[in-house]
Amino acid sequence: MTPHPSFNPEQFALCYRAYTAALLDIQYEKGRANQKPPGNTTCLTVALRIIEASANGERDASRLKQFALHEIGTSHP
Repeated sequence: MTPHPSFNPEQFALCYRAYTAALLDIQYEKGRANQKPPGNTTCLTVALRIIEASANGERDASRLKQFALHEIGTSHP
């Protein structure tokens, strides 16, 4: 793994917003409403994908979320 500089507070907040939005999308995906929250493995995968994309320069919360959702194969646009 290539070392990256530490995240600043704004970047951390951006990642957090993308992470929580992605988990809500997963939980309320069509046909899954009122289901249990995503499992630990899914949460970890989403977090890692968002961190990876942010560390590589992505600064848009929506694109960070979509990157994570695409990586885990959800049907959200």
